[in-house]
Amino acid sequence: MFERTRDGLPHTNNSVEAFYKSLNTHFAVNHPNTWQAIDKMQRLQRSLDCDIADMLAGRPLKRCKPEPLCVRRNQAKQLIVHEYDTYTDKIEFLRVMSINLSL
Repeated sequence: MFERTRDGLPHTNNSVEAFYKSLNTHFAVNHPNTWQAIDKMQRLQRSLDCDIADMLAGRPLKRCKPEPLCVRRNQAKQLIVHEYDTYTDKIEFLRVMSINLSL
């Protein structure tokens, strides 16, 4: 996990977990009725079809912009992780990281 954070990679390498998170985000409700679920799945399929067409055409994927707070936290976390070797006291590193995560 340390290396993935340091290198700016996703925090999971499990594609099923990533798809499940995407699906939950796309649905935006915990228990949709049958018709809502069908509609959301159709919309998701159209979105995935567009993503595939964009990838095949060499265009960048269109994604929602992440929330500014999440972006700032991730940037701060990556900065702290990149400076890991400069911390002689690893407890201090953990303290700084925990402060960043609690903000």
